[in-house]
Amino acid sequence: MVLARKQTEAMEPSAIQATGIQTIGGGIHPKFLERQGACSRASGSLLNMNEPTQMLNLESEIDLDRDHNRRVLHSSSDMSWPTPQYVFDALNLEFGFTLDPCCVPLTAKCRKFYTPTEDGLKQDWSNERVFMNPPYGSELPRWIKKAFEESKRGSLVVCLVPARVDVNWWHDYATRGEVRFLKGRIKGSNGQSWPFAAAVIVFRPFAYRVEYHDLLKTI
Repeated sequence: MVLARKQTEAMEPSAIQATGIQTIGGGIHPKFLERQGACSRASGSLLNMNEPTQMLNLESEIDLDRDHNRRVLHSSSDMSWPTPQYVFDALNLEFGFTLDPCCVPLTAKCRKFYTPTEDGLKQDWSNERVFMNPPYGSELPRWIKKAFEESKRGSLVVCLVPARVDVNWWHDYATRGEVRFLKGRIKGSNGQSWPFAAAVIVFRPFAYRVEYHDLLKTI
């Protein structure tokens, strides 16, 4: 499996830089104002390869990873895993995202985003191209269900989640989308690997596997 059509090997930050892709996420936080806001472009648009490449502020992301690892070590309440920029860039090249529904301002990947204050689970994602990296704790089943239901209403939703094939939400929802298992472990900007395997679940608009219990509802 590959993460994006233009990548055939395990993802590394150097691989993204080699493509000449501009970094994504302009306007999401003062620290990242120098980035190009490509995520807000029309869906399916291509990045301008003739523009100068803007290098990601890795120092800020390394600090973010260090803070996150410190919180995880000292508290079980923080189950979020910020998306490394190179992972998002590879997916955004393929899908052209317009919404990040579960983030904080510092980790937001799109100009349009929802924080816990707005609660993305309560928002309408209609006509959006959504990148979703939800908290990996007890709320994860609600997020994956929301992603599936929004795709049935016409949204494209791409989810970055743990590859937990032995849990109910995986079989109830994840298997009804397009499943892409990632080779190896994702690495944060500080070089540390995530302690679990990850997968990308793609819920395309109005395209999902019909299960037997869905047919029973129509009888």
